[in-house]
Formats: sequence, structure tokens, C-alpha cells
Amino acid sequence: HVASQPLYFTQTNNSFVFAAEKKMLLSLSDQQVDVDPVGLLQSFAHIHNLGDRTFVRSVRRLEPGQVVTANNSKLSVLTRDLLPLQNPEARQSTGVLEQWAELLRQATAARIEPQQSLLISLSAGLDSRAIACSIDRDHRPLLARTWGAEDSTEVTLASKIADRLGFTQVLEDPGKTRYSDALDAVVWRTEGESPLTNNVSIFGHRKLLDKCDYVTGGWMGDASSGAHLRPFMLRPRSKADFVEALFDWYLVHSKASLANVFQEDFVSSNYDELRDAFRDSFTRFSDCDNLSTYEYWDLYHRQTRMTTSSMPVDSYIFEKVRPFYDKDYLSFVMSLPKSWRIGQSYYRSMIEMIGPEIRDIPDSNTDLKLRGNPKMNLVGYLWASRHKAYKKIARQFGRTYQRGSFISVQNKGGAVRDDSRLRERLESFLASEYFDDAIFDRGSISQMLDQHYSGRSDHSDLIIRLATASVALQYFVYERPSRCPAGANPLQIPEH
Repeated sequence: HVASQPLYFTQTNNSFVFAAEKKMLLSLSDQQVDVDPVGLLQSFAHIHNLGDRTFVRSVRRLEPGQVVTANNSKLSVLTRDLLPLQNPEARQSTGVLEQWAELLRQATAARIEPQQSLLISLSAGLDSRAIACSIDRDHRPLLARTWGAEDSTEVTLASKIADRLGFTQVLEDPGKTRYSDALDAVVWRTEGESPLTNNVSIFGHRKLLDKCDYVTGGWMGDASSGAHLRPFMLRPRSKADFVEALFDWYLVHSKASLANVFQEDFVSSNYDELRDAFRDSFTRFSDCDNLSTYEYWDLYHRQTRMTTSSMPVDSYIFEKVRPFYDKDYLSFVMSLPKSWRIGQSYYRSMIEMIGPEIRDIPDSNTDLKLRGNPKMNLVGYLWASRHKAYKKIARQFGRTYQRGSFISVQNKGGAVRDDSRLRERLESFLASEYFDDAIFDRGSISQMLDQHYSGRSDHSDLIIRLATASVALQYFVYERPSRCPAGANPLQIPEH
């Protein structure tokens, strides 16, 4: 029902080809390869594709919970029933935390053998600490990898968690790396499905190669715990109005922002289809109430998001252990009344139950400690939400708001600005044979680069996305992939 690995397929007049990677499928298929304009726009507007789309027109992705059958050159798609849920109305709060905790422990124990050499990707958020606390306390030594500036709130809090739980911590400071060094390797491994900055773990491969065989983390814990439920979703409205509100909320880059990269005609002629594709992605959840519709939609689109789309960057070396994907665990948590999951109130209490050693260590997202009382967790969440409102108001006035106690993991804008080679790569793209004037606006991109690198504006997110797409288009559209290109070997990334 919930995919943790991609499966791509394409069809020609006399063949049906499917593969776990685009590069394999494209090398086998005789289909013409060109750009899917809506798929490309999705990767900028939403930072990932929806439905079965990719940025390659002939390459489709098998959606979670669907079955594709090829028979006599005809394809049929069967959508399976949604993940079965128990009746939430029948739930009583008594014993729920204990049952939740036990299901998570069972999901972890089923996937982690005592003798496994394990590394946990440990942040200061909630999901990785939930997994950390669900691992048997006798499973030591255990490596904990944390990514962030040494003086960041993330590293400070994650270090306390690691110390309390007896983990051996490995720190990686993003200030000591350059994105441009990993650009080719990241794109080759993830095939352009995930932005470059979501794949920073690639910098530590040589350090960790001989230290662990299995990697675990908090992947998809937020999908079921209520982290993505927002108050505006509770407002009564028609399904069509609800999906329209979601489209506006979900956009990472608006139509105006996309003009920094794409030709105006390209955006205008494809934007309505971009919106329609978003609406269509909700069709299979039409029988659900609004809030359940969004929860199912979010859960079933996790495979294309950073939650799993970044994982191929590591998968050629490490096996991924994903306890939160356990079907029994997901079925239980998704069946809880939504009022228990807004603000992750019960989730926080469950973590407090399995991790009493770290109950007083706040998470880096809200700066709140864990409480055993779910109601107190909800009050804390509502109070912490004021920071998001302040940030939104400040942005309207061209200001930057940052709460006083928070030191960010990394200044991404500054990291891009300090990486002159990344700019050189993009300028080479503008002058290359791969640059398509019908899609990209050379003048707008040049202006965007000037604004960012002079410090007048922060376009780091668009620059990273464009750098990722430019290499992906070369490797998987304009050239047929055959073997790993020079400079794309992950174990040959320059060290600094």
C-alpha cells in the first residue's frame, strides 16, 4: 500500500518495460525520450512529482496501492482498497499509548537483528528519537549520525539525546562541504527525483562505509502522527474548495516564482495542467472526509517526497530499515481520532513513555519538552505555532523572523553563495547544447544568479532545484544513460 521504493514503467508498440531505476528503463526502451513539461514544473512547484508522472514524458511511476497489468500491448490500472482502518469512534483513550508504544517496538524489533551493525540518522526532531527509543537498550554500540553546524540547536539537542541513550555520535558539519562537489553523484544516484540539498548524507559515505551495514531513522513518522495536519484543514468546505486551498498551501514556488527559471509561455501553457494534475491526484480518495482525504493523499505520495526519494543516494551501500512503514503500526495510528493527532499530542506522550531518559530534551521544531499528558502537549503546540505566524508576517514585510533560542542547522542561502562552482555549473548549463530556450529563460536565470550571489536576494532553493534538474535532464533525457559518468562516483567526492 505504501511504497518505499520506486518502480518505473514504459510502453511501446511491442513491449512493456519496467525497472526500479530510470537509467535501466531508459537504456532498455526504444521510446523517444523528451521532457514532460508538467512533470518538470511539478518538481519545482511541489519539489516532487504527483501520481504516475516523472519529468520524462515516456517514463511513468507505479503509484502506491496500484497494480498495472500489460496484456497484448494494452495497459490496465487497478487501484487497490485504501489502507484498512479500524473504527476510530470505538477507540477509548485508556491504554492507547501503551498499545502505540508496543506496536512501534514490535515494528522495530522485526526489522533490526541484535547482531546488525546499525546507524541511526538522528536529528533533534520527534521521529528519529521515537525510533531511537524503540530500539532495544541492549543493542549497543549504535552509531548516531547528525547533520548540522556545530553550534546549531539541532546538533546541541541531538548530542544530548545520543549521550542519554548511550549512542556513539558522528557529527557532519555542512559548512565543511560544497554542494557542487556532490551534484553529479547525487543526481546520478537519485535520478533527479530529489533536490541536491536533501541528499547531504552522501558526503559521509567514506567515513561510514566500514562502520555500519544498516541505516535507520524517522522516515515517515510524521505522516501518521499528525505533523502535517493544519488548523485550516478543519474548516468546513466542499471537497473542491478544500483541494483548491491545499493547492495554494502546498505550492513551494508560485507562478511568479517559477518565472525566475522558466519562459513565461512555458509556465502559462502548462500551469492549468499542473493544477489539474494536483486535483486529479485526490480522485482516489473522493469517498473520504476532507481531513482523511489529505491524510491519505499525504501518506500515498510519500514515495516521491524527500521521505524516500532521497534514499537511493545511500542504498548502494547501506540497507535502509524503516519501522514506521510497518502495516500494523500504520493501520493503528491512522485509525486514531484526528483530534488526538493534531499537534502530535498523543505521539509526544507515546515517545515520553518509551524514552523517559530524554523527556526533558525539547525538539528542534517547537522547542517543547515531551509531556506524558497529551492535552498539555496540544497546548504547547498551539503556543509554539505562534512562531510560524510571526515568520509569515515578517516575510510579508520583507523581513526574516527567527526565534531567539533557535540556531539553524545551516544557512542554505550562504552555503550556495559561498559555492562559486555551483554558479559556474549553472552558467555552463546556460551556454550548453542542453539548454532549451523553449523551456528555460536564460535572462531570468542570469538575473536570479546575480541577485543571489550579490546578496540582494535569497534564491537558494530555486538554484538548488535548477542545478539538480539541469544535470538530470542531461543524464536521463538528452543523453541515453549507459554507465556511471565521470565525476558521478559517490566515493570520489572531494573531501575538504
